[in-house]
Amino acid sequence: MRTIKAINNFKVDLFITFFLIALGFYLRTIFVSKMGADLTGVMLLFTQLTAYLNLAELGIGVAAASLLYKPLSEGDYAKIKYLTLLLSTIYRYISFLVLLIGIVIGFGIYFFIDSVNAVSHVFIYWAFFVINTSLTYSYAKHSTLLTANQQYSVVRKIQGGGKILIIALQILLLVTTHNFLLY
Repeated sequence: MRTIKAINNFKVDLFITFFLIALGFYLRTIFVSKMGADLTGVMLLFTQLTAYLNLAELGIGVAAASLLYKPLSEGDYAKIKYLTLLLSTIYRYISFLVLLIGIVIGFGIYFFIDSVNAVSHVFIYWAFFVINTSLTYSYAKHSTLLTANQQYSVVRKIQGGGKILIIALQILLLVTTHNFLLY
């Protein structure tokens, strides 16, 4: 049964990954043509910096999934509840830490990178990136629990479907409004 779940997880992950790569390439092409080089540079900088902010998680999700595996397989609901509450608390702290570090980085961007200042409302754009990154930790415990229960395909379908929907909306907004803030 575990092998079948693993194969199913792999197939779902592979399909969604390739589809998102193709859709992401199309989105970047539209972004460059509609928004220009300055905003493309800012967006790429922000994307890279938020990736660094995500390092604050430090693999806690993987460690928690491995800790949850045994209680899930044995049906130890008391331990599952305890671990998910602990994980929820840890993710709340991580979310706050990401928000705090993101604000500090935002001021650093504003004062130390001159080319970013050429783009108006750059701090507002950065704030949206940081808030979005911080909020992802509010539901991270759920995906960790599903992953530990060998239901990664469910997590990937939800994440992939959400990402596909967001990219489609971003493409629509770029084509119709040419507005980075709405993007």
